Amino acid sequence: MTSSTIPASGTKSVVSWESAFWGLVPLALNSMTQPTGDVCGAPAHIDFVLRSSPIICSVDLLFVLVRFVWYIIKEKSLTRAISKLIWFRFRAVDGEESEGSFRNMQKNSAFRWIVFLFAIPQFVKLYAFQGLMWTKLIASMYLGSFLIMELLVMWPYTWVIQPSAANNTEKRVRGFGSTSLPFSSIALAVVFALWFIAAAFQRMFGGMVKFSLLQWIGIVTLFFGAGALLAGFLASATLKRNPHDMAGPFVVLVIVVGLSAAFYFIGSLSGMHQLPLVWSNVISAILTAVWAAGAAKYANIATDTIRKAGQLTQRRVERVLGWYFFGLHLVAAGLYYGFCYDSEGTSRPSWTERLG
Repeated sequence: MTSSTIPASGTKSVVSWESAFWGLVPLALNSMTQPTGDVCGAPAHIDFVLRSSPIICSVDLLFVLVRFVWYIIKEKSLTRAISKLIWFRFRAVDGEESEGSFRNMQKNSAFRWIVFLFAIPQFVKLYAFQGLMWTKLIASMYLGSFLIMELLVMWPYTWVIQPSAANNTEKRVRGFGSTSLPFSSIALAVVFALWFIAAAFQRMFGGMVKFSLLQWIGIVTLFFGAGALLAGFLASATLKRNPHDMAGPFVVLVIVVGLSAAFYFIGSLSGMHQLPLVWSNVISAILTAVWAAGAAKYANIATDTIRKAGQLTQRRVERVLGWYFFGLHLVAAGLYYGFCYDSEGTSRPSWTERLG
């Protein structure tokens, strides 16, 4: 990523995109392989793929901290606050007590910390590099989320209070609705990924076509976003007994696809090509967020039938969309670092070579 830091000379050299990208990978994997219960209120069985996004990790961490503060104020006891927070995250899933998930998490702590120790050299290298402000921020999102969750489950007095005493009557996070925490946080993460893919495409194909960033936003949301929405529509349609029930989701789908087309044509206007880079980025990010809000609204309507079809069908769809979410972020990271990364203003001390 671009930085304003002046490169050092002598014992230092610029940081390659490979060093920046592969420095993030172990931190991301460390965060993804950590069982964390209901991430942002989403089902625990897709926490692995959701935590591939640094945005999800950050939003989830903020949610945990806010709820923790609330429990401390409410319970006036650090021990009880931690116990309630833990049982809120790892409580019943599909009507069955999830104590096994929590116990497994505690048993696997040693293994995860061994993996984490192998990731520390990469984290040290990233922070020793000059520049790379955004890469360091993303690394901190992964690391902060991992450490806070580990501190919670390793708290020595967590098990003083039995599950029944932890007051499991707490309401679950609203899991459905376009403005619910799961839908809104995932939509925010998708905006992040799609914007970076569009920026990478603009750099990749800039020599062949002079498209504005907004035009690329239209193309990317159409092919990377609308494709998944169409698949969800077809899956939902197969479960509908009355074809007329699909009229509402179809209208919303057409509107979302129409937004992508509108972005392309608005971006083709001469004025969009003459905008300063900062304003182009801001406008594109805002309009991408508008598209994601529409997509979240559509997803909530279209998946209503899937939710009613039963837990087995719902889990299958959630897993498929979860891996799509993971693939989207993997593509975004690879394309952006491969084509948009700028080593100007970066430098690496010579001693970091010893860390591999």
